[in-house]
Amino acid sequence: AKKKTYTLTIVREKSDDATLSKFEVTNLNGVAYTMTPAFSPSVSTVTYQVVIPGDQDRVMLEYAGSTSLADGVTQTIVYTETPDESTNIYNIPTGSSRTIGVRVTAENGTSERTYNVKVSRTKRQNALLDSLTYTYNGGTAQNIDLESCIFADNEYTCDIGQLASTGASGITFGATAADDQATISGDVSTPLQIKTGRNSYKITVTAEDGVTKQDYNITLLKKPSEEAKLTSLGVKESTGLSPSFSSTTTEYTTTMN
Repeated sequence: AKKKTYTLTIVREKSDDATLSKFEVTNLNGVAYTMTPAFSPSVSTVTYQVVIPGDQDRVMLEYAGSTSLADGVTQTIVYTETPDESTNIYNIPTGSSRTIGVRVTAENGTSERTYNVKVSRTKRQNALLDSLTYTYNGGTAQNIDLESCIFADNEYTCDIGQLASTGASGITFGATAADDQATISGDVSTPLQIKTGRNSYKITVTAEDGVTKQDYNITLLKKPSEEAKLTSLGVKESTGLSPSFSSTTTEYTTTMN
């Protein structure tokens, strides 16, 4: 009997799938930030938006290829901008934004999608002090323990104690902000008077965002003088005092002319 062999060649077209299954921006611990709009594999014509807090200066851009690819099918995925660190870490300057993304090329070499996300970093809101000092009459600086300051009504009150009546007449405060972009104003860096009784001073820290503020109130009590002595005593048109005046003598006699 005669036989014939038939050969069937099946050619599979190369995949045109250039979608991603995951596209997200995370912090360095891998926690994803909210993306607007929410990521959709089929949407690559918009620039997604992510806002990160001012105290975060770096992000990671994470992605994953399509989950619909057949065995053996691959995609070519590259970052549109070279990461600043490691394989996927980008620096975001404070108070600014940066657009980063990935480009996906399908197996067929012609189908492409580019996914972009604009990462905006807010300005920092840290309005705390790192250190606070004071000096009496230009003397040696003394530290104020910030942890001992009392926080109430959204402000700190730091009591630095009491001065004797004969104590210093002037005080100067020095302060350093916890954030180098914050500004310090108020009763700082300039010699201030110490009066008898309760003295109140205020230092204000304004965060980089220009809105967040923190007040530090500093109190100092200078005791009133207990000195009740005269430095001189005389009677006009008299023969003088007997005995002669002394600040420790309280009784005298005199004869009027």
